[in-house]
Amino acid sequence: EKLELMIETVANRAFDLFMERPQANEYCLNMMDFRTECRCDACTAMERKYGALSSTIIIFFNRLASKVEAKLGEVGDSRKETFKLSFYAYYSYDQAPVQVETDAKGNLVYSYAPEMVLNKHVVPMYANVNLDLTQAVDSDTNKQHYLTLNKWKQIASNIHIWLYDIRFREEGYLMYYNSLNN
Repeated sequence: EKLELMIETVANRAFDLFMERPQANEYCLNMMDFRTECRCDACTAMERKYGALSSTIIIFFNRLASKVEAKLGEVGDSRKETFKLSFYAYYSYDQAPVQVETDAKGNLVYSYAPEMVLNKHVVPMYANVNLDLTQAVDSDTNKQHYLTLNKWKQIASNIHIWLYDIRFREEGYLMYYNSLNN
């Protein structure tokens, strides 16, 4: 009951935001910028079932996006087909609920539950303070982060990446590595 009320409340707020701002096509709805993950029995059970705590966010956002799409459709808003709702894939939510194995030929094989595929309107924003942007995104230094991004790619049609403009381990400003050519 509480979950249904929460989804309906957030859907109404998201719809209101779209109505208040006809030029907007995306809203980022997020957790606070500190460890706020839920560890109740239901969320822990979903983490065990799907392999990542982000499964709770995905289920929530998929349901939320369906409600917002219906509300936009009721008023004939053309953004019904194109709007986006994004969330931070951050802290304990940064891991995608996707398992990876290596087949006999050495290829990576990804597997996930069908309900973990993100609704076309839902976009994870991968935010990892440990990604070393002075190295190529697919470098040995960033190997785990690159694998995580590829996991998200399996279940999301779009991904945003939050890039940090400072180095957290060293003093100084960051000089980005041009990973766009990789």
